[in-house]
Amino acid sequence: MNGLTGSYKPDSIGVVDTMGCATMEAIAYMTRWYKEKLQIPVEIHVHNEFNLSVATTLASVFAGAEVVHCCINGLGERTGNTPLEDMVAALQILYGYNAGIDIGKIADLCQEVAVMSKYPIAAKKSVTGKDIFVRESGIGADMIASTPLAMFAVNPATYHQKGSLVLGKKSGLLSIETKLGELGIDMERETRKKILGEVKEFGTEHKRCLTDEEFMAIVKKYAPGI
Repeated sequence: MNGLTGSYKPDSIGVVDTMGCATMEAIAYMTRWYKEKLQIPVEIHVHNEFNLSVATTLASVFAGAEVVHCCINGLGERTGNTPLEDMVAALQILYGYNAGIDIGKIADLCQEVAVMSKYPIAAKKSVTGKDIFVRESGIGADMIASTPLAMFAVNPATYHQKGSLVLGKKSGLLSIETKLGELGIDMERETRKKILGEVKEFGTEHKRCLTDEEFMAIVKKYAPGI
């Protein structure tokens, strides 16, 4: 029998993946099944055991779910729930759906919740991490500021951030030129090549990128007067 009858009819029904182990296909099937059988709004609530909560939530939305359960920073039991910030970004940027939320303000909200909850945001966390627009690769280093969408999936300005360049073993000559340009320093090409060699050596030896101070220490070896 389709639909619900009797004196009591719920406003909606929730598809709940408490263990976070349902696949996107399963969630979509369940959403469609409930909508067809009960003919009432469906809510979706999933956990993130396999880091698929955004994907499974989106699958439910596309199958007809009208209500999405999310948490700021994905906070929740065990691996957490669907992160609000990731869900909003996916809906509004990838699918063009206006959720009525200012994406640019999400980072501030998430940071405030992180402080209150005492769960810091990982530097590489999607949407809100402080290092998600940092590039080390030398390819296109000069476009980080001028043509950000050639280097990033999202314009950093969308999240009220800026793209930045760091130097390390993956840097190229263009990286050195760009960084020197940022510092207002002009050097001969052969000198830049020598600096690049030292930068790559440093990155390989220390297994990390250089700080601006460490880069300047290398530059001053070739231009003591700077």
